[in-house]
Amino acid sequence: MRNRVLISFTIIVLAGILQNSNFLNVLGIKPNLLLVALISLSFVINFFTNYLVFLLIGLFFLRFTMAPELEIFVFTVLSLAAFFLAKRLPWLWAANSIALIFSSTLIFYLLLKPSFIYNHFSVFIGEAIYNSLLGILVFLAIQPRHGDIRRLQHV
Repeated sequence: MRNRVLISFTIIVLAGILQNSNFLNVLGIKPNLLLVALISLSFVINFFTNYLVFLLIGLFFLRFTMAPELEIFVFTVLSLAAFFLAKRLPWLWAANSIALIFSSTLIFYLLLKPSFIYNHFSVFIGEAIYNSLLGILVFLAIQPRHGDIRRLQHV
């Protein structure tokens, strides 16, 4: 369990650092790494207080992006909603992860800048797919290397 907490902490810190860089910028598409990391962690973190600590660490890094207050609020609400929804979705972890990350990306833009979706639809779809793929990688990074990954071991 301690190892999983350390890996989760490392994932959030790396996501925060990379969120503030252009390192993972592909063809002009920059993923929302902190949102992806928190949604992915919502599947393996069982205790709300632990998740809240990781969310606060993520919010700390968002402050360096010069994000408007509304963006930070939407980010927080989506991250918290993901924590509670992740425990109730009926499908396998991969489908749940993709559904939550894709829909969170959609809701994020619908609430903050809906014109971006229809003016730059291909960029939006690219980012939503990119976010979903990164989410699966984050989820796999925190899962144990042996056994059935459909069985979640919670932090």
